[in-house]
Amino acid sequence: MDTTNYLEEVLGYHFRAKSVLDKALTAPGAEGDKEGTAEEKVKYEGNRLLADSGKCVLPLLALRRNYSERNSENGSTTKNALECAIAAKDYTDRATALHIPGNIKLCPRQRGVAAPGTLRQAIYALIGAVWQDSGENFLWTEKAVERLFIGTEVPLEMDSGRVASNPTNLNCANPGSPLLPRQRTLSSESYNYTPTAMTEGLEGDWHQLQLGQDSSAIETAPKKRKTSTSSSESRQIIQLNRCLAREEQRCIMFGLPFSPMDIGIAFNGLQIPPGDSGLAIKTLSYVIASPESIVALQEVLMAQRTSIANKQFRGDYDLSLADRVKAIEDAGSEIAYLLFLKRCHTYQLFVDCSKGSRRTSDGFVVDTVQSVLKQGGSRLGNPQNLEDSTTAEEIIKEVYPNLNPGTDLYRKKKRFVHRLRKLGERFDVLVKSFGYGILGLLSWPRGDLLDSPVFSNTDELMLSLSDQAFKSLVLYLKQVQNDSIYATSTAVSGLVMALFRGTLNPTMVSSLEMTDSVRILEYPKGSAMLLDLVS
Repeated sequence: MDTTNYLEEVLGYHFRAKSVLDKALTAPGAEGDKEGTAEEKVKYEGNRLLADSGKCVLPLLALRRNYSERNSENGSTTKNALECAIAAKDYTDRATALHIPGNIKLCPRQRGVAAPGTLRQAIYALIGAVWQDSGENFLWTEKAVERLFIGTEVPLEMDSGRVASNPTNLNCANPGSPLLPRQRTLSSESYNYTPTAMTEGLEGDWHQLQLGQDSSAIETAPKKRKTSTSSSESRQIIQLNRCLAREEQRCIMFGLPFSPMDIGIAFNGLQIPPGDSGLAIKTLSYVIASPESIVALQEVLMAQRTSIANKQFRGDYDLSLADRVKAIEDAGSEIAYLLFLKRCHTYQLFVDCSKGSRRTSDGFVVDTVQSVLKQGGSRLGNPQNLEDSTTAEEIIKEVYPNLNPGTDLYRKKKRFVHRLRKLGERFDVLVKSFGYGILGLLSWPRGDLLDSPVFSNTDELMLSLSDQAFKSLVLYLKQVQNDSIYATSTAVSGLVMALFRGTLNPTMVSSLEMTDSVRILEYPKGSAMLLDLVS
């Protein structure tokens, strides 16, 4: 049996376009040319896009399954499979059982060795392939995940003329299954979920969905020493609950759906770390493109309109690298307008410094003939860290030419530049996902209209997240809030660009300026009524 028929038998799905399955078994760099034509660049991506699709669809499947079985006492096999798929760390064993190492097309640089990350990406790509080929059919994709992760028996020999297959065994009774049936460490009993209304128990964290004690199947970051919850964090939790309750009331008033479980389920599926990161992510997921953030943008607009602000603060767009870094250093975080300019400058700094970067869209560092010739010699270390360090050093050379390497001041400036690069990179991800207007929708109002802004500096919150936590935040925003955030960002994009470039027409009054802040806060996030006010 050839590879295509074999995997179709495993997945229980027959592909209409066999090329999609072939693409799932093609590692990035195996085909095409990164510097070639558009078609060759697409080939060069390999199964990367399918894998991203597979990773994104898993939490959605889990969310859908949870809703369909919310009144069921026992979790279904499909739900258990989705939990296994999301939390699995032994993808290498599963890929080996599927004979993927011997049938995947590898990048020549891999020298015939399929790394664990490559095999994990192939598993995700298979899920993404079913999702794409089936026309984004939830039922077919769920079935494929179920057969892939819950001990489904598959043909034992690929090369045999006769297919020796056994019936599907969803109870994992046969320990000899080539798919290595998984222990169900994440069954429905391992969750402790207590549904609560958003208007009740505001003193506690509204997100009650937590993993049970047995978390051995979850691949997590190194454990950090626990610290007691500070009074600031407690206030932040209380304020976040109040905001969520306010958003629920908005939705109820206008007859729009609101479910307090959405974030909890999606965060659980995306393996959000507990503690500070989880709280920061939930805070950011609420603040970004919220009605409150639009009020904050209105405050920036009003500040720019004043003659004092126009004289003191200039949102110059075309600046040299040194002048841009100087503008960022001079801009504090206490004044909303300065914080806005600082954010835009930080984003533009990253864009300017990334033009010659070897980093690809997914974070990998790839050498070309041109980049190899520019390098003085090989350097030991993580390629991504080396690339970041090289970028920081180049900025320091141009911005601080008189600093001597090895001095305390040099190290201090290098840390400062590293933070700028990291924050700018995260702004770049948000802009690519939701549009340029998102840069004006990341703040909390500074006025007296709302409660004391415990989480006013969202830039610092964003910077405090680990890379994995930030990726999870973006995935959640794309999966659950994509339409509302993108629409809001598009509506204010022109205004945000004009504010930064200083090209706002002094004689033309925008609709946002004419709208009372109290009225803005009456409408739900991303609602058509809210968009009408800012368009």
